[in-house]
Formats: sequence, C-alpha cells, structure tokens
Amino acid sequence: MAGADMKFNKNGKFKIMQITDIQEIYNVSPDTLKLLENAVEKEKPDLVIYTGDQIKGYGVTYKGMGSELVNNVAKTIDKLIEPVTKRNIPFAVTFGNHDRQVGISNKEQFEQIYKKHPSCVGTQAEGIDGGGTCFLSIKSSQDENKDAFGIYLFDTGTDAKGGGYEPFDTKIIDWYKKTRNDLKEKNGHYIPSLVFQHIPMFEHYNVLKQVKKVQFPLSEFTKVNIIKLMKQNVLKVLFYLNRRQSLT
Repeated sequence: MAGADMKFNKNGKFKIMQITDIQEIYNVSPDTLKLLENAVEKEKPDLVIYTGDQIKGYGVTYKGMGSELVNNVAKTIDKLIEPVTKRNIPFAVTFGNHDRQVGISNKEQFEQIYKKHPSCVGTQAEGIDGGGTCFLSIKSSQDENKDAFGIYLFDTGTDAKGGGYEPFDTKIIDWYKKTRNDLKEKNGHYIPSLVFQHIPMFEHYNVLKQVKKVQFPLSEFTKVNIIKLMKQNVLKVLFYLNRRQSLT
C-alpha cells in the first residue's frame, strides 16, 4: 500500500504538500481542479496532507440530496483528490469546522470516502471519536525500522453553539502524549515532529490584539539585510501579514 514505507530519500529529503480550505461545492470549479493538478504536478510531493474544509459543508448545493448525499459528496471529494490518487501519492486527511456540516460525520467521511483509496494513509487514533486524528511515521533513509520524523494530525472539531469553536478534545492531548512517549521508548529519544490541524488552539487567540492598521514600508537597507540573512540560512521563511510585498 502506498505510504506504508514512507521514508527520507538518500539526500535526506521528504516533501510534504499541505492542501487546505478548498471548500468546494458539488459542481466543482474547473479552476480549482486545474490549480490542484498543476500544483501537484509541479511540486511532486512525497506526501499530501489535507487539513480540513475540503468541502463547503454548509453550501446550498448539498441540500435536499437525501439518500444520494453520501454518493454525491464522495464524487466531489474524489474529484478534488484525483490529482493525488491517480499518481498514487500517499495522502492523509483531517477535518475542519465545515466538513461535517454537510450532514455526514467526519468518521463516516474518513471511513467510507477517503479510506477507500489505497493511498490514504493513517489510522484513526484508538479511543478518539470521529476521524482525522492519527500519527504518521517517516522512516530513516538508512534504517527502515527507525522513526526519523513524525506527523500528527488532529481533528479540531467544529463550530461551537453560540459562536466560536468547540474546545479542543483533551483525549487527543492524552493520546498525543502517550504516542510521543511510546516513540521515545522505541527510538531512545523524542523524534522531531510536525502537527497539522485546522483550527488554531484557543490559547493562540488570547495573545492576539487588534491594532490600528499602520504601513511600514521596507527600506532598501532592510530588504538587503533580510535577503542576506536568508542566504546565510539564518532565516528560512519570512511571512508578511496583510502585506502585498514579499521577498523570494
């Protein structure tokens, strides 16, 4: 099965593509499909991770489908992931706040739609409700029995009644800690890992403050020194929020 032996290549590289918030309706836009096709073809990832809101679950185009709802949602999702599945690229999936709003639970979508594809990797975490919470191991290029890197996917729930989002399921935290510690015991050390989830932790919002919009144009001195730092590998990635100016 694709993904069963995911590992770093001989050059120590492993490319992950994240696709999120497609939010497509039943009649999928040709532009969406073209974008997905071109992106996958250009990047040639070793693993694709869908991090939620693959479909516009609250959209009117899914209403009134009755007994055909599951089949029609499956057709939509199959179109969206076809650029990945036809290349037999391993892919994993978790969910956002809108996926289940279509009337099909995350568990049902995970088991009945996504897992029917052989290249869908990841097994739902034991004892965790729903779907889309799992751990993936990326093996060492030199030792296929060694976990060199870890990928965690967390299903972060949906909208809360009365506004905002549901609180994070503490059972997922307990599962994560156990998985992390089991891997440490197996490998002799904590393995470096990434977490993919749709909704940020609530605590992240507590450190945000609304401020007045202010323009801070980059001087030529700043640009030159940022580029120098990036070339020296001091800075790997630089993001500008609410700016249309970027450095590449």
